[in-house]
Amino acid sequence: MTSIALDPTMDDAQNSKFRNTYHNLVMNFARKKVFSERETECLLLAYHKFVLKNGRKMKLMTRRQFGNLFHNMFNVLDPNFTDAIFSAADPSSKKFITPEAFLDVMSVVLRGTLEQQIELCFKVYDPHGNGYITRERLRKFYRNMFDGAQDEVDELTNDFVETIFRKMDIDRDGKISFDDYAQTVRKNPCLLQFVGTCLPDSGTIFIFSQVYKT
Repeated sequence: MTSIALDPTMDDAQNSKFRNTYHNLVMNFARKKVFSERETECLLLAYHKFVLKNGRKMKLMTRRQFGNLFHNMFNVLDPNFTDAIFSAADPSSKKFITPEAFLDVMSVVLRGTLEQQIELCFKVYDPHGNGYITRERLRKFYRNMFDGAQDEVDELTNDFVETIFRKMDIDRDGKISFDDYAQTVRKNPCLLQFVGTCLPDSGTIFIFSQVYKT
């Protein structure tokens, strides 16, 4: 494991415990060649710092802490989105996320292929797993985009939703299915986050790659 300057609030004993706890995971995950050893260690350090706040017996990051990390680190502000990312990252758990699942979702968020990010974003926009997004669901997302009298807001929202559906409802069945979404985004990747922000912007990703590069 590479040597890095860990958080100054951690003493030598805590640094040593961190390295001993996560050494094997760092080495194993680094073999996937998504992140370097240094980057993997730094991501796990962020995870570990949250875990330390939960007391000695707690070994895992909580759902709320995961949401706070995405809010502060990636500016993902909608708690419904961070909840959905959490569920996509570790479907078997409702309260906690393992460090392995944390690294897996961070690999998609920070270094994922377009196909991986298409799959993740659709799960965020369709958190109940219906397999499609309806007009009504989009209206709920977009209504806060506009200011003015209620009638004007409703009209603008409906017009915007219809524009989206003309673009993305490829089979014209009145729903945006995963296939509709995936086909549209492959042709026009800027529509990946058409419902709202659930991934970090390019500037955040660049900063991460520069700060933690080996």
